[in-house]
Amino acid sequence: MTDTVVQEAFTALVRRGLRTGEDESFPALDDRQWEAVLELGKIQGVTGLLFSGVESLPSEVVVPEQIILRLMVEADRIMRRAEQVSKAAASLIKALEEKGLHPTVMKGPAVAALYPDPRLRESGDLDIFLRPGEFEAAVDALSLIDYHKDPDGNILYSWDGVPIDQHPRYFDLHSKKTIGQQADGSPESQLLMLSLHIRKHCMGAGVGLRQICDMAMAYRALLKQSDIQRLLELYKKSRSSRWNLLLASFIKEYLGDVPLPYADGTSLPDSDQLHKIVFSGGNFGHYDPSRRDALKKGGASRKIDTLVRMLRRIPFSLRYSRSELLPFLISLIRGNVV
Repeated sequence: MTDTVVQEAFTALVRRGLRTGEDESFPALDDRQWEAVLELGKIQGVTGLLFSGVESLPSEVVVPEQIILRLMVEADRIMRRAEQVSKAAASLIKALEEKGLHPTVMKGPAVAALYPDPRLRESGDLDIFLRPGEFEAAVDALSLIDYHKDPDGNILYSWDGVPIDQHPRYFDLHSKKTIGQQADGSPESQLLMLSLHIRKHCMGAGVGLRQICDMAMAYRALLKQSDIQRLLELYKKSRSSRWNLLLASFIKEYLGDVPLPYADGTSLPDSDQLHKIVFSGGNFGHYDPSRRDALKKGGASRKIDTLVRMLRRIPFSLRYSRSELLPFLISLIRGNVV
């Protein structure tokens, strides 16, 4: 159990790193508590934000030297990785476009660009979308040899040392009764894509704070360019209005001064249910002990663990993703069997 002061310090540093809470007070921490803050940063995938947050602390806040040194080492690693992913993204997009294809970078460098310091947004794999008719063609266009499909239908491979997750869907929607899959490049479609990606992981293995920070930074950067009514209509058409209210509630409570697409006085639900998902397993649920063991074993253990987690999340899914639950389950079962 994380103590209250550690949680308070952690969220304060994240907000400082995001530039959404720079005037807040900061609690005094002992060495053990500083270690716990760093561990939370690792679990949630936001160590780069902690580094930026510590840099912004007033001079009277004493940060142990070993903490500063460790953050500097981690920040250097994060920035090097971000540069590698950005170069791989540019190279991959160029290679696909030269073959007449039309890829779209979904997250990664595209969402990092919305942060105060894009270099400090931690990078994982690179997600790209290719529209129907081009999705399978990319394999031949790139002369890929070592690749495979995951249970959700994505094609996974490596490009310039970076894992690529190639999506057949821009929006994480499996139900055919909602909206289509065309990526129109608008800020509204980008916001919907990020939101639905978070919801999908909440329905399954879990999601960490990094992905919600992505959404907060997207709101701050893109809402001013957005047609708010169109965005809310997209939320409605995709049957994600209730989910987006929950997500907005979490952002408002934990991530500070972030603009939201809702009028003043809009009733937001309690965010406890999302808070439990985020802080129980961390980044994509990888820090839950049972999930970590399943990932180490791989194969059937990983698949069974994913299914068990989805079944445990049925109450959440019925409330915030009712139209997606059955199509998503069928898709995953089919992907694991075929």
